[in-house]
Amino acid sequence: MELLVILLGEFLLFPFIVAIGTLVNLAATLIGGVFELVFCLISSTGKEKSEALKSNIVHPKKTFPLKAVTRISGAFFLIIIVSLLVVNTFLFEPTARFIISKVEDKTNIEVTFSSVGGNVFLGELAFVEFNAQRQGHEKLDFDISAQKVELNIDIFSLLSNPITLETFAVDGVRGNIKDKTKQKEVTSKSKFEAALGKFKLGIKHKDNNQIEVDIPLNKLKAKKTFVVNNMAINDVEIDIYKNDKEPLVLALNKIHSAPFRSKYAVFDTFFRSNIEGSLNNHKITITSEEIGDGRNTKWHLDNFPVSLIKGYVHKAPFSWFESGSIDILVEDKWQYSDNAEIEMDWNMQLKGVTVKAPKDASVVSKAIAFPIVNYINKHDDDVDFRFSLVMNEKQFESKSSLDASGLWDTVINALSKKMAAVTGSTKEEIKNDVENGIQGLKSFLNKKRNKE
Repeated sequence: MELLVILLGEFLLFPFIVAIGTLVNLAATLIGGVFELVFCLISSTGKEKSEALKSNIVHPKKTFPLKAVTRISGAFFLIIIVSLLVVNTFLFEPTARFIISKVEDKTNIEVTFSSVGGNVFLGELAFVEFNAQRQGHEKLDFDISAQKVELNIDIFSLLSNPITLETFAVDGVRGNIKDKTKQKEVTSKSKFEAALGKFKLGIKHKDNNQIEVDIPLNKLKAKKTFVVNNMAINDVEIDIYKNDKEPLVLALNKIHSAPFRSKYAVFDTFFRSNIEGSLNNHKITITSEEIGDGRNTKWHLDNFPVSLIKGYVHKAPFSWFESGSIDILVEDKWQYSDNAEIEMDWNMQLKGVTVKAPKDASVVSKAIAFPIVNYINKHDDDVDFRFSLVMNEKQFESKSSLDASGLWDTVINALSKKMAAVTGSTKEEIKNDVENGIQGLKSFLNKKRNKE
């Protein structure tokens, strides 16, 4: 969805500028014309009185050149309309290619297509054999093609924020995405972890003695925000590469979102869409339906190898999965509002799963995750986890992924609370034990340093 938000946001900036110019000139022409008409009427009715009151001394008068401004604005407005007529009739494709070239300059994304058609005045646009690619980027490369891309812009919304697209349809998507971002396992950074960062206890640290965390995730913001009232993407097959890991094959029969907002792209994809497809031939289903003044959504992942989870969720204990498979069913409900609360019920079934902490895992993450790891490993049969959590729609604003929105942190926190009831130990107790150990170690090191 990142590519979609970037390209559409940049592309919509150009018709927005044209609409602004057209409206300004039209407004100046109309306002000037009205004032000119009023002045004309006033001058004609008071002509006799003004002649009787004329004095022999004539004072120079400075008047605003209203007539000139009106005529110039009218001329510019006429030029814009005639230009749009010419573009619509004779130069539609060259103009589209010119705009795309400007988008390329700003985004470093190379865009090509075999043909394009549409109607300027109806806001219609259709590309055939569309391709977008970017190579040599430090974080994300891609080469994506689509047989057909169609969109219909509400031209009356071009002056609003966000711009409205009535429809956006894409068919026959193929290509690959290469995520080159180097990520490390992340744990919640608290005061006792900061203390640990001062010592060499198996936790990597930088020169400023802070624990090393994930590379910050950039916010996903469109150059010009937009809302698609009805988005349909069909027949998708993309290979996803993550550093040196085996590629994932994402195949989607359909993605249908109504609406899809650039500002909440991740939220609308996962909470307001209907998606059918698979990841490495393992079924993925997201269903969403309107219920009263809100929505109900379900995510269903069936018989997923934990290796797929391990490679793309950088949070313990998920990133520690060694073998087995997992079924995930998530049901949520929320009410329409400016600050919607999403109540989520999770059901995770682990089948034959084994968990092992990596050698470079921090002492803190090992201690906190230990109850979960121990509980999973000591069960030979399937392990069921059922828990609930609440998220806020605002957490997804301008976020580029579920991870960036804090979903996995929230899930792990809810899972830890669930494990507290199972194991009889609380997450806070585990943290306290670790913190006490750290304080003892600090005292020992301080004494040793003083002796030296």
